[in-house]
Amino acid sequence: MSRFKDTDYLNISMRIKYLEARLMGSEAFGRMLSCKDPDDAMAVVCDRLGEDPAKVTSAFDFETVIGNEEKKVSDFLLKNVPDRSLVEIFAIRRDFMNIRALLKADIRNISPDNMLVSGGTLGKDEIKKAFDRRDEKVLNGYFIAAINAAFGAYAQTGDPQRIDTVCDRICFECLKNAADRSPFTFVSEFFGMRIDIINILSFIRQSLMGKNASFFSSTVLPGGKVFSENELVTLYSQSLEAFLERISHTEYSSVTENFDINSPDPTALEKSADKFVCKKIKELRKVSFGPQIVSGYILAKEYEIKNIRIAMSGILSGQSGDVIKERLRLGYE
Repeated sequence: MSRFKDTDYLNISMRIKYLEARLMGSEAFGRMLSCKDPDDAMAVVCDRLGEDPAKVTSAFDFETVIGNEEKKVSDFLLKNVPDRSLVEIFAIRRDFMNIRALLKADIRNISPDNMLVSGGTLGKDEIKKAFDRRDEKVLNGYFIAAINAAFGAYAQTGDPQRIDTVCDRICFECLKNAADRSPFTFVSEFFGMRIDIINILSFIRQSLMGKNASFFSSTVLPGGKVFSENELVTLYSQSLEAFLERISHTEYSSVTENFDINSPDPTALEKSADKFVCKKIKELRKVSFGPQIVSGYILAKEYEIKNIRIAMSGILSGQSGDVIKERLRLGYE
C-alpha cells in the first residue's frame, strides 16, 4: 500500500478551498427561510449550487437539483483526486442507500427509480440491474450479504425497519474495512468515531424506549473507535447511568454532558452529536493542503445537501422558519 504525499493534493486542495466558499451556510439558509414563495427559496439554492433556475420548473423539483449536484461533485472529485479510493470510500454509503431503496421497492412491488441517489461507486442504472440479477460480479460481497440478510430478516419478522438495521450494520462494516485498508488513517479514525456516535445515540434511545439487551445487541454497529460491541452490550445490561458515566471519561463527553436522564431531550442530544461530528469535519478542513481537504469537503457537502433537503421539505409543507432553522445542522461552516 503506497503512502500518499500531501503535496500530491496541492492542486485539488486549492480548487476545493474555492468551492468551500460557496457552501450554503447560515446566511444562505436565512435568505431561503425568509422567502414567502417556495420558488424563490429554490432560486437561492440554484444560485449557490450553480444550477440554472430556468431549468427548474417547480420548487418540488428540489430532489432533482440535489441529485444533479451530487453527481457533479462526485464526477469532479473522481476526475481530479490523485487516489480515487479516497472518494470511493465515502461513496460506499450511497451504494447502501440504493440497496436499501431497491429492497424496499421490491417488497412493496413499486418502482425504485425516484428513491435512488447519485454519487455511489455504482451508477443508479448499474446497481438496479445488478440487484435484479443478483449479479455477484457487479455487487461486491458486502452488497450481496446485505441483500440476502435484509430479505431474510424481513421474511422472519415482517418488519421493514429490519431492512434499515441490517443494511446499516453491513454498510459500516464495509466502510470501516475499506477505510482500514486504505493509506488514509484519518479516514479510518473518522468512521470509527461516527460508529461510536451512532451507537451512543442508539444505546440511549433504546434504553429510554425499554428495549431489551438482545434487541440492542442486534443493532450495535461494529468497528467503533472507543467502544467495542462487547462493552456496549455489557453496559446495556447494567444501566443507562453507568453508560453515561463511562462516556464522561471519553472524547465524547461533550455529547452527553447536558443530557438529563430525568428529563431526556432526544432532539437536543442529536444536535449535540451533530455538533461533535461537525467539529471533526472542521478539523479535517483546517490543513492547508492534503487528502484531509478532500474528505472534509465530501462530508461538508453531505451536511449541506441534508440541510437543503430539510429546508425545502419544511418550506413546501408550510413549516415556520423558526421550526426549520431548529432542525438545520450548520456546524460544518
